[in-house]
Amino acid sequence: MAKWDRLLAEEPTSVPIFGETGFRLADDSNPAKAAEIQSQPEQQDLVGESGFPNLRYIGQIHGTYLVAETPENMYLVDQHAAQERINYEHYRKAIGEVSDDQQKLLVPIVLDYTTSDFLLIMEKLPLLQKLGIHLEQFGQNSFIVREHPMWFKAGQEEATIKEMIDWILNDHKISVAAFREKTAIMMSCKRAIKANHHLDSRQASALLARLPECENPYNCPHGRPVLVKFTNEDIEKMFKRIQDPHRTDEEII
Repeated sequence: MAKWDRLLAEEPTSVPIFGETGFRLADDSNPAKAAEIQSQPEQQDLVGESGFPNLRYIGQIHGTYLVAETPENMYLVDQHAAQERINYEHYRKAIGEVSDDQQKLLVPIVLDYTTSDFLLIMEKLPLLQKLGIHLEQFGQNSFIVREHPMWFKAGQEEATIKEMIDWILNDHKISVAAFREKTAIMMSCKRAIKANHHLDSRQASALLARLPECENPYNCPHGRPVLVKFTNEDIEKMFKRIQDPHRTDEEII
């Protein structure tokens, strides 16, 4: 995952911006490359058992949506939702297979709570330990954290642990399964590309290439769609190149 994170964290340098529309056209800065892509044979619209579209990257809109195509359709892909789905399936597996590998903190984290919250957290320590969170009693109503799971995002260790503890305080009956699910969703969102983040064609293509590997590449963990499809017929209707059989000529005019 480290290589993937570095790939998407790189600042784009080779994709030009046209006008003030925020639209970026893939590989337009390299005419030879663009011609090579156009000359490639058409790919099948669907690949794999999941039937997920084999998307060819075209460009980006407003640093938020990727434009892609297949021989039959055009797609708009929400880049945040796409990487959130990819991350979610990674973290769901990582959190479900808790490893003894821990990252030592250079400066331990001290967490202070009221007496009532402290006692409740003490009861839930086994639940936290199942996700690799080890709290040590430190003083009367405090805990100290000296290490954390390797899948934590650097720089957000304290915020992540506090958020996980808040779930326990707000839901005393939370199950291990629900706890793992909430953690996977939280981590997938924290590590996903945000809106208004411009990707170059290599980064965008790499993101699209990962989607077919997901169990459910069509929705983010929150249920939002990852992509929206426009058929050739849909587009032709938008431009009134063909007439909707359910509408009269007067309605079209």
